[in-house]
Amino acid sequence: SVSDWQTALRAVTYSSSSEDPTGSQSAANRTVTFVISDGDASSNAVSRTVIVTPVNDVPVLADMEGSSLMYTENNPATAVSPSITVSDLDTLTDPVLDSATVTISDGMQSGDVLGYSVMGSLISASFDSGSGALTMMGAVSVSDWQTALRAVTYSSSSEDPTGSQSAANRTVTFVISDGDASSNAVSRTVIVTPVNDVAVLSDVEPSSLAYTENDAAATVSASITVSDPDFTTDADLDSATVSITTGLHSGDVLSYTGSAAGMTAAYDEVQGVLSLSGDVSVADWQTALRSVTFSSSSEDPTATQTVADRIVTFVISDGDVDSTAVDRIVTVSPVNDAPVLSDVEPTSLAYTENDAAATVSPSIAVSDLDTLTDPALDSATVAISAGMQAGDLLAYPDTSSGINSTYDVTSGVLTMIGAGSVSDWQTALRAVTYSSSSEDPTGSQSAANRTVTFVISDGDASSNAVSRTVIVTPVNDVPVLADMEGSSLMYTENNPATAVSPSITVSDLDTLTDPVLDSATVTISDGMQSGDVLVYPDSIAGISGSAFDANTGVLALTGSVSLSSWQTALRSVTFSSSSEDPT
Repeated sequence: SVSDWQTALRAVTYSSSSEDPTGSQSAANRTVTFVISDGDASSNAVSRTVIVTPVNDVPVLADMEGSSLMYTENNPATAVSPSITVSDLDTLTDPVLDSATVTISDGMQSGDVLGYSVMGSLISASFDSGSGALTMMGAVSVSDWQTALRAVTYSSSSEDPTGSQSAANRTVTFVISDGDASSNAVSRTVIVTPVNDVAVLSDVEPSSLAYTENDAAATVSASITVSDPDFTTDADLDSATVSITTGLHSGDVLSYTGSAAGMTAAYDEVQGVLSLSGDVSVADWQTALRSVTFSSSSEDPTATQTVADRIVTFVISDGDVDSTAVDRIVTVSPVNDAPVLSDVEPTSLAYTENDAAATVSPSIAVSDLDTLTDPALDSATVAISAGMQAGDLLAYPDTSSGINSTYDVTSGVLTMIGAGSVSDWQTALRAVTYSSSSEDPTGSQSAANRTVTFVISDGDASSNAVSRTVIVTPVNDVPVLADMEGSSLMYTENNPATAVSPSITVSDLDTLTDPVLDSATVTISDGMQSGDVLVYPDSIAGISGSAFDANTGVLALTGSVSLSSWQTALRSVTFSSSSEDPT
């Protein structure tokens, strides 16, 4: 019926399934026309205008990877989402999008960077390290924006990107805008894995450390520095070695002279390695390494007579990995060590006048610390340094050793010269003898000392002086009568008294120390006859003669006077005979 059709036409509706129903960003009209028919003829047409108003459709981000992005400390910049897609239902009427933000929306750490640097792109980008937002601007197509967002990278310049020694997440969120409305936000997790950063040693002095034999221990590197990029999350280092890696010699020592709590040190003299351990701070380790010293207890630290280098190498560890090694050269300069004399007998040598030559020191010892590099000694002197008397003699009797000697009787010095080994020189010095040719070796009637001093030289330096005392004991030398006439004295009966020996001489080797003689006898020791007389005329002051003993034939003279007086006295003794039958 007509009423049913009227109800039906009134129920007709209009709609549009299009996301772009006007083909523009403004309203557009539709004209809707009604016509009805009774089967034979159609009605007039009536129309109504439908004004269609479009709405802006927001762009859509999709297809973000479902898995996390894996990023390891120090990796290059890595694309956050190579598969992200961009779409916009308004692309026909508004084919460009205008901006986007990519933000580290959770977990950001210092050093995090979002980057976009596609060459030739019309999209500009700037990153705010404070907020973690990468702002991108550019009126370009949906496809250009998709390419751009796929090119956004994450990286970290930090050596401690997680603030811990374990992995940590960043959430990176993408939003895009068509200038009127922003898209949905899509995010991807970036799992950042830290790596252990090795501790770093640096700033060792570029010049060599100069060390001279017998110096005190010297600091190897007073300026070495220790750093560790992981300092905030692993504040302590664990161990270090300081090693003589080149040029190690016996006697070399590396020492730790610091006092940090918890720090221990041990030195292996065979390997030349000082091992330090202690779970202490970077600052404490720097102080510890700066307190390491080098010294040598050797008296021949280079095994040559020239300088030689040691290379001292530092390495430190955080317990997981060792640092790069840093070195300093220690230039060791030797000094000439003087030879040493020792073991001279502590007791005196006893020597008696007219003894044979006596060895001064059979036990003297010779040593030289430089014997490995300079095995020869060159000269020695043995001197009577105190108490010398005329007739004293020092001698070295061996002429086959290659060591020659000369003795100066004026100075009392025996000079010995020859390039011989330490043992050869020890043998030579042990063979040196003392003697005296004097019959009055002390200048007195009592013992007197000589000090005999030994000094040896390697040609550059002389040894210490060592001495032995020689106690010289004199003996009493008997006076000597000589120069008696070889012919007989001719005496004729009744002749006057005649001097027995006008040429007799008197001498005494001890005259310097005991210049007087005390008595004499003149005796008719054979052939005496009655009437024979020996007479001393009492002509010398201080000498008196007793009456001649006719029974014994002895004339006794006494008097403490000089040799010359006694000689005159003896020359004045006469023989005579009062007998008329003297034979």
